[in-house]
Parts: sequence; structure tokens; C-alpha cells
Amino acid sequence: MSYRILIVEDEPGMIELLTVALEDEGYVISIANNGQQGLKKVEEEHPDLIISDVMMPDMNGYDFCEQLRANPKTAAIPFIFLTAKKDVSDRVRGLNLGADDYISKPFHVVEVVARIKTLMQRVQRSRQTASQATTSETEAAFSGDLEKISIGEVVQTIALTRKNGCLVVMNNSRRGEVYFHDGMVTYADVDRKKGEDAVYRLLSWKNGQFKFDVGAVAKTRNVQKSAEGLLMEGMRRLDEFYRLLGYFPSTETKLEPLSLTEGDLNPEELQILNYVNQYATVQEIIDHSKLGDLKTLQILVKLHSGNIIGIKSDDVGEQPSEVVDFDQLAEDLFG
Repeated sequence: MSYRILIVEDEPGMIELLTVALEDEGYVISIANNGQQGLKKVEEEHPDLIISDVMMPDMNGYDFCEQLRANPKTAAIPFIFLTAKKDVSDRVRGLNLGADDYISKPFHVVEVVARIKTLMQRVQRSRQTASQATTSETEAAFSGDLEKISIGEVVQTIALTRKNGCLVVMNNSRRGEVYFHDGMVTYADVDRKKGEDAVYRLLSWKNGQFKFDVGAVAKTRNVQKSAEGLLMEGMRRLDEFYRLLGYFPSTETKLEPLSLTEGDLNPEELQILNYVNQYATVQEIIDHSKLGDLKTLQILVKLHSGNIIGIKSDDVGEQPSEVVDFDQLAEDLFG
């Protein structure tokens, strides 16, 4: 199968470079010079993936992406920003709009092709899973084991098939609920976490059973974001989380306060210090914190580096946790 890729770009040299490289890989290429033209091309040709610059006349890439994500017919099309804007705030803005990737210029065209291949393989697997999970006539509930299909693939399946309902996940005594409307995440409650933090917590689960109940509706809303956007941000957070976790021997490491000086601590740091007094281990502190898993771990590392808290003496001799394989982490998240 030949995938159609729409390139939305106003620089002729960049268009030629991408077109030659992608056509050599067997992709069918369409061109638009700004967001307005891009919207027409999407409506006419239904591309499998969109690559877009940000700074363009008439309609910039951000507005183009936002309009696509707001339209139920185009919301699930994979989207990559390719731009000279390198600031973290620009990258965050692009991902929050629902982009699947954000590549800064200058770049190696080989890297762009590799990222496109990876994204299209993931989309193809998700579509196959969605096809298996949907009956020929009507929407049906589906269930499964997270050891056979990752939670990332489950979420993508629901998003791609634009389902309405509730995803319930059980992991021993832990429970998570994520509600969807037309494939968008609208409400999440996982392990005492709510909203986006709940979704990010759920993405770290590698074991458990899930069931999707079609038609269930959330009574309130605490999330309004595309599933793809949440998955991309969740991946970034997991990378950072496991990197910071390397500062401690393990999640079962016991912590204790070392300093009674609290004057220089901000309210969030004081809150985490209070958790250190209440709970025994790093994992228990993260589980009970109201600040989110990543934020909590960031503060724990800061307090530990500042000698405000320390590792209890009976844990000092423990060996550091094994090095995290980030390639495997990506595979666990996206399948």
C-alpha cells in the first residue's frame, strides 16, 4: 500500500528535498503552500500523513493544525511539524495542538524519513487493532490484557475509531477510568490522579486487564485533549521520569528529612517534604502526591540534591536500579 503524504510548505527548496526523498521511499506526495491550500488538499485527497511548516503566509501551521484537530473528519490524521522554530515553548504549543511529532530545521532528511516510517507503522498497527476491535455493523465493547496490547495502542484504537465510552483498567487493586467522546479524552481518574496526570499515570502500566464500555458518559469533564497529544506528552514525561528515578536506588528507597530549615522552600516543596514525613518510600510519596508523578519526582530529586532530605541509613547499601532502556520504553508505550 502506498501512503499519501501532504507537504504544506512555502519554500521551494524544502519541498523539492522532501519530495525526492519521500518518493524514493514509495510515498505519494501532494503539495500545498500554506494552511488554506492545505485544508483544501486534505478535503480533496484525504492524506495518510501531513508534514507542515509553521511560518507560512495566509494561514500558519499552528492554525492549520488546530483546524484539522477541531474537525472530526480530519482529527486523527497523523501530523508532523517541520520548522525552524526551536524554542521549547513552540514545541510544546505544537504538541498541545495535537501534532504527533515536531522536527526542527536544519535536519537530516534520513532522520525525517525514519520518523515518518515509524509513525506510519504505528498508525497501521493501530488501525489493524481498531478493525479487530470493531464489529461489522455496530460498535461493540472490547477487552484484553495489557501484556498482549499496550495501553498506548488501546488508547489509539479508541481514538482512531472515534468511539464514545469508558476505558476501565484494573491492575491488582489499582483502577483507572478514562472516558472518551468521539475519540477525544474527556475525563480521567486513575490511582487518585485526575485529568491529564491520570492519563500519564495510566500510560506507565505494563500489566493489567482492560475493558472498553461503549456509550458510557462522564458526568463531568477534566480533560479536553486529543489522544495523540496525550500519548506524545506522556512519552516525554515517562522519559524524564525514568531518568530522574536513577537518582535513587529504587522506588522502594526510604527517605527521611535531614534539615529543619523550611524558610527557603516554596509551597510545593513544603508539600513534598510533608509527604516524606508521612510516607516511607519514594513510590508511596509519588502515589499519594497531588502534584503529579513527574513534578513530585523532580522536587524529590531537588530536595535530595539540596540535602533537605536523604536516604535512610538502612537503604544506603542498596544497589542502584537497572538502567532504563528507552527504546524498550517506547515499545512498551506504543507497541
